[in-house]
Parts: sequence; structure tokens; C-alpha cells
Amino acid sequence: MDFLYDLCGKPFGWIMRLIYDWVDNYAFAILLFTIFTKLILFPISYKQQMNSAKMQRLNPKMEKLRKKYKDEPQKMQEAQMQLYQEENVNPGASCLPMFLQFFILFGILDVVYKPLTHILHYSKSVISKVVEISTGILGDSVAKQYTGLRQELGVLKACQDNPSAFSNVDTFDTSKVSDFME
Repeated sequence: MDFLYDLCGKPFGWIMRLIYDWVDNYAFAILLFTIFTKLILFPISYKQQMNSAKMQRLNPKMEKLRKKYKDEPQKMQEAQMQLYQEENVNPGASCLPMFLQFFILFGILDVVYKPLTHILHYSKSVISKVVEISTGILGDSVAKQYTGLRQELGVLKACQDNPSAFSNVDTFDTSKVSDFME
């Protein structure tokens, strides 16, 4: 699963980094990033909604076919396929847009939950060290909230609570992280 997040997150991470560099404010960068992703998803959503509307317009005709061929499933299926062709409707057309949205959303989640990776560009080894330190700072009950994909958010919280605890980690600049969180 991490592979999927990494694969989908890298391109969005570059985009988020560009936005953050431009506005230098994480909250505003997330807002602009959200608008950007909505623009990317709009054509996919539009096609999906258009196909859904076409399918709804066919419902009365489909109901007539179901009544007419209720005891003959093979003929009903053939009649449905013929109706789809006549009306220029593809019943499976909404699957691909949903599949694309799924991957895009994995990328978006990865970017939002991993700001140390995508925006501040810390290496995996540095992040694993600071995650370990943050778990000790936050305590078990709070650290449980920041597991898996959300580990880097826990580091931000721990760094905010006790920045001096991270002083022995090479290349981890707590002032850079503090500036990021403001």
C-alpha cells in the first residue's frame, strides 16, 4: 500500500512543493492545492455525471424491457445491449473515471499527510529517526493517532511541543519545521 501512496504522491508532491514555495504558507498552499486538484478532477467528474444522467434517462425503457423479458434473461440482456447502442450509452463508462479518481486521491492523501517528505524534502532515514523521537515525546495514547500514513503529522506536533528533542538528528532543522508550521 505504501508503494501506491508513493507512486501517486510523488507528482502531486512536486506540485505541492511548487505551490508552497510560491506562497510560503502551508495552509494557503493546501487551499491552492485543493483548487488545483478539483480542476484536475473536473473533466473526470463531468463525464461521469453525464453518463449517469444518460443512464437515468434510460431507466423507464429499461423497466419496460425487464417486464417484457422477465422470464427470458438472455433476450433481456440482448435487448439491453441493443438499447445501449441505440442511445449511445456505455454502462461501464463510469468505472474508469472512478478508478482514476481513486489514484488521484491516493496521491493527494500522501501529499497532505507527508509534508516532511514532499514539501521540506527530508530523506526517509531522517524521517524514520524523527518519527521514533516523536513517538517518545507524544506518549503512547497520542502517538496512536499518528501511525501509518500520519506519522509525519505526529512529528510536526512533537516538534512543536519539544523542538530541542530533535537537536541530535543531523540535517533535521527544527527552525525550518517551525517556520513551516507558522
